[in-house]
Amino acid sequence: MISITFDAELIERQMQRLAKVPYAVQRALYPAVSEVLRLARTELAGQLVSDIPLPPRLIEKSIKLSQAVARGQGAEGSLTVAGRAVPLINYDVQPQDVTARKGMRSKQWSGFSYSLRAGEQRQREELPGKFRTGLPFIARMPGGHLGVYYRTASQLKEAYGPTVQYHATTPEVEQMLRAGAESNFSRILPRIVDTVLAEHGGAS
Repeated sequence: MISITFDAELIERQMQRLAKVPYAVQRALYPAVSEVLRLARTELAGQLVSDIPLPPRLIEKSIKLSQAVARGQGAEGSLTVAGRAVPLINYDVQPQDVTARKGMRSKQWSGFSYSLRAGEQRQREELPGKFRTGLPFIARMPGGHLGVYYRTASQLKEAYGPTVQYHATTPEVEQMLRAGAESNFSRILPRIVDTVLAEHGGAS
């Protein structure tokens, strides 16, 4: 979860302008925080889409917004990045084709490459973890799913890559989002306050 705290001094100054307007917090503060969080979500999704070779829809669905919450004289909200484990086949695996062939020993199966971040390319032998028998391979299961698999001593397992939240919860990403939210909030809250005042005959 990436928490974003909003400038209490800015909130106090703007709320003072709405001292004579009923439900000022609900009319101005909450909409401003919600708008900033939506912008932060869009920014985070765009950053992750450019950084991670995963389908954009999968990334976007992993980002959830909290509701705006007032805390004393301030306010806060958060973005939560949560998703299921991602099959490695989604990490730009090339070729997107079966490499395990009947009648050939595993050492003769074609290799493949994959990417955990945009611009990098890793080979099959660089997969994390140790494979107890044979090499990882691409196969299509009876249900039709194409995936990267490997054998342990007792079973066949699918290989998975990092979750989306692994890529999102870095100091660099969090700093980017908080800086953007601060800049947007300083612009958006006064604008909404102006609109609310205009709707109430300029009461201040």
